Amino acid sequence: MPEMARSLVDNSIYALDLSTRIAHLSRSEQTGFQQAVGIDYYSKINSAFRDVATVNFQLYLMRIDDLVRRPGFFEGEDDWELMPRISNVNLHLRNDRRVNLKMGHMEIPYGAEVPINSNGTLRQLMHGPNLGVKADWGVSLNGTISPIQYEVALTRGSGIEYNSPGDPYVVAGRIGNAIDAESYYGLDSVGVSFFRGDVLTRTGAKVQRFRVGFDGQWYYGPIGALGEISVGQDNNNDVINTLLELNYVNRRETVFVYTQGRLLRARTATGWDEADSLHIGVRWMPDNRWAVSAEIVQELSKFGTATAESLLSGQLRYRF
Repeated sequence: MPEMARSLVDNSIYALDLSTRIAHLSRSEQTGFQQAVGIDYYSKINSAFRDVATVNFQLYLMRIDDLVRRPGFFEGEDDWELMPRISNVNLHLRNDRRVNLKMGHMEIPYGAEVPINSNGTLRQLMHGPNLGVKADWGVSLNGTISPIQYEVALTRGSGIEYNSPGDPYVVAGRIGNAIDAESYYGLDSVGVSFFRGDVLTRTGAKVQRFRVGFDGQWYYGPIGALGEISVGQDNNNDVINTLLELNYVNRRETVFVYTQGRLLRARTATGWDEADSLHIGVRWMPDNRWAVSAEIVQELSKFGTATAESLLSGQLRYRF
């Protein structure tokens, strides 16, 4: 046991993460701010014979001021919250990593979010608008049986907070090719996902949600493309959600540019309703510590009678 405890220090990577963000809504002329300071810790626990577990620990103190379109775990437009982003232990039940047991706060294994890490960045994918929950408390079985990676999770359905009313839950999973495996039909990453659960919304209501999804990524030199499509139901109403993205990275990998189209469709009593948006963003990383990002979101339509707006965001992030 002392040897395992010593490996928590010897095989560790630490980082302090500082960021500040500004968001401006054009039509309503509202400007908000978000500040975050966090600890990011990664380690492997070893015995004398093999790797026993992998530890991820991310704890962030976050502050928002006048932020109207805020994450659901904030209680108002001006609030402090202590947030565990990805904080879990992944026990390696086999030395070859074919079967692992993850416990703690984890990202829901669904869609293109699995091979892409968007935590703490302006560039986001579809977990929020599609599933309603991105990271959750629970357990999962996961592993790599070359060339396939898989993960199946049972989680609380409550998101950031563990305690929640109404007994929400989520069962979700994804199976796809490993990132370093050979491509399938020209796709560098491809996966099939499912999602079933009762999910809490920002207002505290519970939504019965079911999804089946397909995602894929393709790269040719500096140009990349990714897509994700999900079909399913919210409270027995049919839903079709689609994400398409084109991106570019320069040779030095200091500049990343992307454009996304999000197409959300939901059947109502009077027919199909839609919420579509166009996202254009850029990230500049002069080194591995600094990142400056900007994104503009032009809403083309919104569900119901809500008015479409433009959202301009900027972020400065420093990790050391």
